[in-house]
Amino acid sequence: MRMEESNPEQTFTLDQLRSGDEQAWEEAFKCLYGKAFNYLKATIVSLKVEDLEEVAQDAVIQIIEKYVTKAESFEELKRLVIAIAKHKVVDLIRKQNAVKRGKKITIRIDDLNLEGDDEKEEKAFKSTGPTPEESTDRAERAYLIKKALEQIPVKYANILQDCYFHGLTHKEIAEKRGLKIGTIGVYITRGMEALAPVLRSSNLL
Repeated sequence: MRMEESNPEQTFTLDQLRSGDEQAWEEAFKCLYGKAFNYLKATIVSLKVEDLEEVAQDAVIQIIEKYVTKAESFEELKRLVIAIAKHKVVDLIRKQNAVKRGKKITIRIDDLNLEGDDEKEEKAFKSTGPTPEESTDRAERAYLIKKALEQIPVKYANILQDCYFHGLTHKEIAEKRGLKIGTIGVYITRGMEALAPVLRSSNLL
């Protein structure tokens, strides 16, 4: 998914992104992806282009999932996507180097974000599994959440199940559903908004 960064005059607002405007998100995705990919291409020479594309895409997905509602401007998101991409590519290089050295990897690139080193380290070295009681609780909770998904629009429920129950990436969901990758983030956001009151009414949130 190679995409050169262009610099057209911005025709959308942050409020449009927050409301899930698909046309605005299509333009924003191209811009953010271009920022991240071009930065990586200019500074990282040890990775394949496909790896850089994947990292850039992951950085934009993190923007969609975590930072759109927090940002004060789109310029802030453009700066942030580069910081996220830089963080992710460093972790990817470490992961690949560890594989070459035959070491066990405890952190997946998909799980990384801008947490501090202490938080990442704590997650990476947690090795205790759930107790039988915890496993039962989780299974019951998963069942109740699936039932709750039946109460929101099907197009959102399908995307949420693909993402959280089947473990598909945004790219895989987009290919499976025939949608643009920016739309997946929008549908997840809207789906979670629709699901929240249902979960609250069932004491699951």
